[in-house]
Amino acid sequence: MPPVPTFQFAIGGRHEPVLSSSDLWRQPLPFTRHHFRHRSETIGQGLPWHHGDYFTAACAFLERHQFKMLVDAVAVRMAQHVTPADIQLIRITLMKHGEFYHPAQIRATVFDQSIEFVLNTAISQAGVDTLDQEYDCLKRLTQGAGTPFVPRVYGKGRVAIQNGRQASMFLGDWFDGYHEFHLSHDPEGEQNVCVWDETAGPFYLDTPQTYALYYETARILTSYYDPGSFHQIFPWHHAAGDFVVNVTKNNLSVRLVTVRKYGPVFTVSEGDAVHRMMTSLLLFLLDLSVRTRLDRLDGIGDIAWAEDVAVLGTWAGFLAGLSENRFWPPEIGNPKALFEAYLGGRHGVMLPELLVAILNTFHPDAPEVPVILQHIEEHVAMLCQTIDGTGFPRPGMD
Repeated sequence: MPPVPTFQFAIGGRHEPVLSSSDLWRQPLPFTRHHFRHRSETIGQGLPWHHGDYFTAACAFLERHQFKMLVDAVAVRMAQHVTPADIQLIRITLMKHGEFYHPAQIRATVFDQSIEFVLNTAISQAGVDTLDQEYDCLKRLTQGAGTPFVPRVYGKGRVAIQNGRQASMFLGDWFDGYHEFHLSHDPEGEQNVCVWDETAGPFYLDTPQTYALYYETARILTSYYDPGSFHQIFPWHHAAGDFVVNVTKNNLSVRLVTVRKYGPVFTVSEGDAVHRMMTSLLLFLLDLSVRTRLDRLDGIGDIAWAEDVAVLGTWAGFLAGLSENRFWPPEIGNPKALFEAYLGGRHGVMLPELLVAILNTFHPDAPEVPVILQHIEEHVAMLCQTIDGTGFPRPGMD
């Protein structure tokens, strides 16, 4: 009989393993976000799940069909043949408790190498519905050539444990070295972006890094925008930790860890096909420029509004995403030039007219609305100034 991989269990932010004999194994799962950062939060009472139930269900999911899903995923990542006997250790680390998911990091040790995945687990009905939809979105957006900015997925399923309780799960890529980030107040009291590096400790981005962060965020969302169907990744929010960042000495890269829905937010019915695409694209840009500036202080505090550098980065990232976008119809040879011609210097008039459509995408009672209204006039002016000042640079231009 081939050897069976050894399982280990852990909680994010803690070094000691979680054993089936430990008190934590029998403690209820929290149902609030960032429990591990704010341990005073109350325990959710909606479902009778314990940490031990969670780890047991995760094991059952991974063990199915002689670990086939995990083996296939490892083989893809390592680009070589892998068997269940090659997996020496599987470490399951419960990372946090989101609105819909309880995600775990799965670290498989294979040939003395560590390959990491995410196991998203949904327990509530709302979470289950979201998980099924997200899995389909991720599968769609990671097809084709190139490195995806969102996780590849390898399979999903449902697991039943004792007392009839069930969980839905899917296995996807874990972005190793990437961290959650949020607007925060630095030691000098200034608002800056703080990166939650769990290994080296939190740190703040400087201005060029902050520009690059918003550039990459806009680039990703624009590259996945479908101008023909008006489909886009939505909803998303910095406050939910949807984007993560990897910062090295000479580089900054961003990834999007979740795609809850992929569909139209704005639909335009007037004009010919090209005019509809351009008008919808302008709506997308304006909405993008507003949402990239929104966050919650430290992820859970008051609604925060990013500084003007976010607009500069968003515009440049939007243009880069247009150039990389693979959804444009074949007859649109140069979407950036077409969009430039469509604006024709009229954005100073067009953008304010479109604000009502942008505000209508928010619930009237959403806490973001008063913040947007407080800043929107200067924001539109800044966006127009950025478009006028930067324009539509051609390749090779400074």
